[in-house]
Amino acid sequence: MITNAKTAPGPNTPGLMGDLKAYRTDPYTLFTRAWREHGDFVRLRFGPIPVFLPGHPDYLKHILLDNYQNYDRGQLFKKFERYTGPGLLTGYGDTWLKTRRLAQPAFQPGNLDQYAAVMADGAQKLVERWRPAAEAGGIIEASDEMVYYILGTLGRTLFSIDLSEHAADIIPAAHYAVITQVTKTGTLWEMLPEWVPTPHYRRVKAIRAFFNAIVDRIVDLHRRGVHDSDYVSLLLKEEANGNLTAGQVHAETLTALIAGHDTTAAALTWLLYALAMHPEVQNQVRSETDQVLGGRAPTIADLPQLIYTKKTIMETLRLYPPAWLFPREPAADDEIAGYHVPKRSIMMLTPYLVHRHPEFWENPEVFDPHRFGPEQDKARHKYAYLPFGGGAHQCIGMHYAMQQLIFTAALITRAYRVELAPGGPVLPETALTMHPRGGLRIRITARG
Repeated sequence: MITNAKTAPGPNTPGLMGDLKAYRTDPYTLFTRAWREHGDFVRLRFGPIPVFLPGHPDYLKHILLDNYQNYDRGQLFKKFERYTGPGLLTGYGDTWLKTRRLAQPAFQPGNLDQYAAVMADGAQKLVERWRPAAEAGGIIEASDEMVYYILGTLGRTLFSIDLSEHAADIIPAAHYAVITQVTKTGTLWEMLPEWVPTPHYRRVKAIRAFFNAIVDRIVDLHRRGVHDSDYVSLLLKEEANGNLTAGQVHAETLTALIAGHDTTAAALTWLLYALAMHPEVQNQVRSETDQVLGGRAPTIADLPQLIYTKKTIMETLRLYPPAWLFPREPAADDEIAGYHVPKRSIMMLTPYLVHRHPEFWENPEVFDPHRFGPEQDKARHKYAYLPFGGGAHQCIGMHYAMQQLIFTAALITRAYRVELAPGGPVLPETALTMHPRGGLRIRITARG
């Protein structure tokens, strides 16, 4: 037991629930203010539960790598299992590690080569879908369009089924799931058991049934041999070998569907926002695309040449990381930065803050793709940039997502000029995944 460590500084917010109300309404402001006022290791309070905000890369490295066996996902994150089941997104320990190793081949370079043609085709179809609006100088709702687009390519690459036909139903279902992970935290309704028929739990039950029906259909088609060379096929082969259960196959398919489409669609939406806000960056991405691709479709061989495009995406993910927050809970007492961390407290690991740390990022609020490059990346603290997490739980699909983002950025900027539509400021949604609040309206114009 650690007895000599100090108590971390914090705002000492009065009231029974402490900082919980502020977390449920605007966690970005809460965390940013606490970090700026109290330093790199801050103590908050959600009711009786101590909550810590580690803002320095050294502390994230300690939690995610050096002492990772002491930190599990915690109850805040585990609640997402009500939608996905116990899969790679929420799991931990030996079972999680075994499943991770079994699923990893689907995201290795050989399979990414296989996905490239589908991704390029999907991006070109998106360009064609937008053409009528572009010719009329029209406005589109980018957030919804990105979900529609990603469901198509994600479905075709990992499940061999175009899921864009379900977009109208998936968008509100996923939106409710990721928002209520934050906004319902610590409320009376979340403290009740799920069998109590509250409006919230009835909605949760309906969303779960909806997603389960989609996954049942996907897995059933694969069991009947309709598809045999994708992610679900890999899972079923491991089931046949006795390495996975039918329940695990279902959970991992559902995890890939929900988590895979939500974070990638959010990243693309923020990328469109960044391009619209910085026309000089948009022009340089387009210039590079014209030089590398000309008028043809991108291939896997083009990725090393689309250097500035990748830098632009990396800078977008720095300022607007879709996975902006991931909680952890220590199983035993710990000490970080000389401060006591009691077991079963909550650690709020926040790339949104670390990506703005002035010790590691000069003028951190300025959008500058030139921050990235071989020399800068080598010199930077490895835990100062975590758009895909870090340590053993780094996102399994990070290379898949980057490939998708690069192809999409190239083809959209080649075809269209992107501008923000008139409206209020674009702010992040209070949710587990960072989306623009209320969506993102953009005006697209065909390039001459």
